[in-house]
Amino acid sequence: MSAFRVDFNEVNRMVLGFLTQQPLFDLATTESIGGTLALGTFIDPAKNKAWFCRGGQPLGLPAFFLAFEWGDYSPSHVPAAPQQSTLVRSTATFTYSGEPTAAAVRQWLSTQTIALTEDASIDKKTVEGLLNKLPNDPAGKPYNKYACSYFESKLDNDLHAFINQNDIQGVRYYFGYDDSNPHYVTTNRIRVILVAVDRQGANIVPSSTRPADSVWMLQRSWPPPPVQ
Repeated sequence: MSAFRVDFNEVNRMVLGFLTQQPLFDLATTESIGGTLALGTFIDPAKNKAWFCRGGQPLGLPAFFLAFEWGDYSPSHVPAAPQQSTLVRSTATFTYSGEPTAAAVRQWLSTQTIALTEDASIDKKTVEGLLNKLPNDPAGKPYNKYACSYFESKLDNDLHAFINQNDIQGVRYYFGYDDSNPHYVTTNRIRVILVAVDRQGANIVPSSTRPADSVWMLQRSWPPPPVQ
């Protein structure tokens, strides 16, 4: 079993899950449900750490986004703040405006096209001021215990396969939700999903001309450790 790879049905399920949680639906429709990054941001896929940032509007930043850095990570010690002085963020975040149904989400993921743009830098101090601001669930419990999500390639070559698949020119991340895995319930229920993007800015997803086994989509990031 791959450490991080998921199929299109799983991606669809998790994005729909995000939309069926009312506090997260509000985020998705008014702030963000994802963003698009340059492929160069993932050239060193062994050390991609994403930080959940929220509340950036007064600073001229997106309302809800991920800031990426490169650095070592130990699953026994999840960091509370970035290690690097400068991080990278998307300049093309987006919201969701469709119906919260499986069919609508699948159609949206299959057809979404957003032109590729250059990423922007963001300093560590700014990121630190935007961490730990995600909403609680309807029961008052935090959706995420940790402020980051981390993809690494010590276990296998999933990230290398992802960034080397045919036609990839960029990376689109989506926020998903998963409470079916007990490890996620005690760590991070808001999941980061990575989907490849072609030069037109369209998602690379299975289709009549692209077999499912040729498409790489990633999700099972730390924390917690990936399911083996």
